Amino acid sequence: MKRISGLIISILLTFSAQVFAWDDGVTHPLITEIAIDNSGLDSYLKDVLNFDFGTETEIEGVDAENKVFLILPK
Repeated sequence: MKRISGLIISILLTFSAQVFAWDDGVTHPLITEIAIDNSGLDSYLKDVLNFDFGTETEIEGVDAENKVFLILPK
């Protein structure tokens, strides 16, 4: 009986119309923000690397080939 109910649940989950998954629009940015807040990255960028705005510093690259970047304060 356990095998049959497990099989039925597996089939229902596999073919369900609504899929619950992590997305790159909401979940990933939220996880990243929480990780940054808990890591001390902001103070490291400000104190050690002298980025005036810490994690809020915008970095724009000329192109990926030359790896030349310009630090733009907000």
